[in-house]
Amino acid sequence: MDNYLFRSWYNQDNKFRKLNYQAGVDLNLESGSGKRILDGKQQIGDYAAFVSLKYEPFKSFSLQPGARFVYNTRYNAPLVYSLNARWNPAGKWTLRGTYARGFKSPALKELYLYFVDINHNVRGNPLLKAEYSNNYNLSGQFNQETGKSFINLEAGLFYNNIDNNITLAPNGGDLYTYVNIGKYISRGAQIDASWSYYPSLTLKAGFSQTGQSFAFDASGIRTASAYWNSDLTGNIEYRLGKYNTSLSVFYKYSGRAPQVVPNDDRTISVGWVSEFHTLDITCMKSFLRNHFSISAGEKNLFNVKTVAAVGAQGGAHSSGTDSANIAWGRTFFVKLAYNFNKYK
Repeated sequence: MDNYLFRSWYNQDNKFRKLNYQAGVDLNLESGSGKRILDGKQQIGDYAAFVSLKYEPFKSFSLQPGARFVYNTRYNAPLVYSLNARWNPAGKWTLRGTYARGFKSPALKELYLYFVDINHNVRGNPLLKAEYSNNYNLSGQFNQETGKSFINLEAGLFYNNIDNNITLAPNGGDLYTYVNIGKYISRGAQIDASWSYYPSLTLKAGFSQTGQSFAFDASGIRTASAYWNSDLTGNIEYRLGKYNTSLSVFYKYSGRAPQVVPNDDRTISVGWVSEFHTLDITCMKSFLRNHFSISAGEKNLFNVKTVAAVGAQGGAHSSGTDSANIAWGRTFFVKLAYNFNKYK
């Protein structure tokens, strides 16, 4: 698999002007060859030009419209556009609203990859359609600094309406292939909070609630049920400035999540993947004026590999009918990095 990417842009960003802009091109060519690719070789190109304006009539308010003109070698791409509004009524508060029209062509692997061995049975689908979407976001942020402490609170709502949503689904026995679901809607809310006490301690927590609906067409989505799941995250970082050392602990609770199975009679069955917990620990030390750093840690301390799956046919990497693969288990790592930036 080979991927060639070229991106170039020009922007004017003058804080003394009310109107600034950015324009550029984004060229992406993906190709694949070999026995596992349909007909031995395939390629797909995605070439785009984009422009974005930023209008700031006064310091606390800005509008940022944008447009992207796309040519795809296999799919008819629409004009993609967006509008972002930001309001900063006081130094501590920021409100944002965003609308974006989306387009996503299937990846080469989703179209043409033939991946079958003793543990896998995944086949691409050359009949896949491209995804088209409308995305809405509304969020607010609050910051406050007092002495050595800093508080950050963020909350947001989102709504995504997708046509031809691409998903991996069972297709008889242990065979899995990529299919389009005519209509997919997700909506939900997210809350994040962090507190820092300079220079030693940072605490972060987050909660999200997501509802998903599935149907084969627009008429079916109006009566489709919403399937909800929750996620919870927590992070603690403690720094020993005297020794240039930090210790981080990251925890995530992944709630029971829906798993979609399209049926031949244009109906959709929904199963559930059970909840699970993950925990990661990392220790990092910097030396030689922060040019060198070494990190070591352990990921997935709870050694989560599979969890129970109810009402679905298992995962694409497993022939079991009552479990879904989550990760490859507990892992350990060591990382050595060098930073050339003398100002760090």
